[in-house]
Amino acid sequence: MTYVISHTTALEVMRARRFCDLLAHRDPRPTLPTRAPGAGEVERWLETSPIARQLSRPVVLPASLIKLDEATSIVSPEPLLLQMARIATPLELAMLVCELCGLYAIQPGGELVQREVPLTSIGQIVEFLTNLGGIPGAPALRRAASATFELSASPQESKLAARVAWDRARGGYAIPILGMNESLEVRRISRRLDEAHVRRPDVILRLPGPGGPGIGLEYNGSDHLSEGRQQQDALRANELLAYNFKPYAIWKDQYQSTSYMDGLMDGVIRSELGLPRHRPS
Repeated sequence: MTYVISHTTALEVMRARRFCDLLAHRDPRPTLPTRAPGAGEVERWLETSPIARQLSRPVVLPASLIKLDEATSIVSPEPLLLQMARIATPLELAMLVCELCGLYAIQPGGELVQREVPLTSIGQIVEFLTNLGGIPGAPALRRAASATFELSASPQESKLAARVAWDRARGGYAIPILGMNESLEVRRISRRLDEAHVRRPDVILRLPGPGGPGIGLEYNGSDHLSEGRQQQDALRANELLAYNFKPYAIWKDQYQSTSYMDGLMDGVIRSELGLPRHRPS
């Protein structure tokens, strides 16, 4: 008998430390598939999986399953998101897309496991949805994929990006985002001023250029209060400023203050980016 792990159970497996490590490195080990499931395995999955019965047979690809061992497979991230789209709220689904397309996994106690590479990408999700039409969950997942961002490193970063970019009707500031945690090669501030290394701003709104300095946002959670961290943050900020990139730091209390966020986003950031002034209706 072949067992298929799906829905919330599959999500918890994907969040496990060992699963993240194996997928990130693509290790050719017995716990990971060395080939895509064969036609017979896919046919058995089609007969037994509730989600598979919602799909037409030509749509379910072999890559929809990841084989864990000889008797057990797990749905891959894209069909998992389709399953979750049928039971999650729009916000929950958007944050789940951010997580699977991001660099973190949420553990049962709230702890985060950092990933080296995402489990999937928005492009892979869109490609998976291409031929699915209007089957249950597909429209909701399309909307979520169009409103989220890749390479977030924490749930707080995901929420910040959504709040900045989403339109006013969804509680956002309608400010376009270029990317998250993208590598910028800056000059190290040290005795070796010619030595370059990489900094990755949490949210990038504009890169340095003729239009002005680069603009970005940094979310500072409680871990930024730890010993030595503020000194590291100051060095990071100075190196970005020397690169002509302005990183605006946002602390948890500031993020939770609507008046502060309105003042920063509408009063400062929009002006810096040359965007039209927001006029409350």
